[in-house]
Amino acid sequence: MSYLSTFEGQEDAPLAWLLSNDCVADTPGMRLKVYILSEADSLTKLNEMFNLGGRLKDAHITASFEGIRELWYHLFGLSGSDLTANDKVYVDKMKCVFVYEMRSTHGSEPDLDVKLHIPMWQLDKSDGQLSEVMASWFESHGHPDLAARYKSDLNKAFPKHGITENMGVGTHTWMSITHTPKTGLYMTMYLSPKLPEVYY
Repeated sequence: MSYLSTFEGQEDAPLAWLLSNDCVADTPGMRLKVYILSEADSLTKLNEMFNLGGRLKDAHITASFEGIRELWYHLFGLSGSDLTANDKVYVDKMKCVFVYEMRSTHGSEPDLDVKLHIPMWQLDKSDGQLSEVMASWFESHGHPDLAARYKSDLNKAFPKHGITENMGVGTHTWMSITHTPKTGLYMTMYLSPKLPEVYY
């Protein structure tokens, strides 16, 4: 039985949102990606979806989730010593995107990576506040220079977004995080301009 079939008939069932592939047949390393939109308003729910109910058990899947756990605690100001933290709901009904990427491996089992996308605009924080959260994240991961300039750099890039005044929302759109054997743990932040600001 597939993991998604266990949600059959439920209102909060995960949704197969997007499908993408490289469109190059018989090419080593060609990728197929499945994007699943799923409710993930607690770390317990997130973990279940990330590893498909325990079906994904590779070492890098485990490493990815450990990075996600640390980031989750950081985003919501939690303590790792709080044994109930995994089950707490922080943004009611928040939905994340889980990207399952499969690569061709010449007839053997395909390589499979999972990437989590968190909707930053739903975290009830301004872009300025998110900038401060991310700056402290960079600082804790050994990037003090980036931490020191992150908020001011964003303000220079988006001068009309009210970032330094902690007023604007929506510049930070999605944050993705994953772990692969090749890259280790890495995070990507997706930023969005306000289109009238660009064109007028």
